[in-house]
Amino acid sequence: MFDAVARRYRLDPDLLRAIAQVESGGDPYAVSPRGAMGLMQLMPGTAKTFGVADPFDPLANLVGAARFLRRLNSHPSLAANLPRLLAAYNAGESAVERYRGIPPYDETRRYVRQVLLDYLLGPIRPLRLSGVSAGRRSTLAGPAGPELARFGRTPEHPKDPFEQLLEIRRLRALAARNERDDVAMIGAR
Repeated sequence: MFDAVARRYRLDPDLLRAIAQVESGGDPYAVSPRGAMGLMQLMPGTAKTFGVADPFDPLANLVGAARFLRRLNSHPSLAANLPRLLAAYNAGESAVERYRGIPPYDETRRYVRQVLLDYLLGPIRPLRLSGVSAGRRSTLAGPAGPELARFGRTPEHPKDPFEQLLEIRRLRALAARNERDDVAMIGAR
């Protein structure tokens, strides 16, 4: 669902997943204390503006949220600035314009930080290594463990923080792939 909607609206499906995770925990029936509804927590006015008749229909909600993000991205002060775009999704375009950047709201700052982390690193979850030999554990933990612990502290790593986050994301994907391979090997025995 995320891939199809992202392709249709020229968005990154991982970004949509990260927003949905932070907004609603992936729950299509979530309702916030302020009245935001569904998977990506659309306010009633926003849902209506973007043609979402049933905000609890996950696909309709996701399409409405994607339309909203595309419109936000067409705004000159938000285009190509992901933190500002996320702040506008959370706090509104007017707040981002008024403060000429991310508003000084604790909730919005936490939101932007969490979506960026989930987007760049993927949802943080521990590796499941039960039933795996100790030797294989060190292979699995290698890229995601010691490498991440020292990441950014050695001269061979890029200095740019965004590049560092992208490298961490790549390493986590590698660790997850190794974990899947290991589980498949255990299942084949």
